[in-house]
Amino acid sequence: LKLNNEVAQWLHGYYATHEKPHPVLLDTIKDACGLRVSGAELRRSISRAADALVAVGFLESYDIRNDKLSVERVVFACDDTKNELIRC
Repeated sequence: LKLNNEVAQWLHGYYATHEKPHPVLLDTIKDACGLRVSGAELRRSISRAADALVAVGFLESYDIRNDKLSVERVVFACDDTKNELIRC
């Protein structure tokens, strides 16, 4: 997965380990990524990162509300007959 956005890379790594992700505080993401922005700029940075993950097909959708990021991951299943992953 090619992502040029460092926040998107961190979010991908984090959410790749969570089958059913729970909402994450924006400040938690900020601290984990080493971001030095706050308020509206923090929301924009995280929103751009989540947009990138939607664009590459990793996330189905996301929502930023009450200073938390909630995501819905794309679900894949393995088609053993074709040896490939398919989107559910």
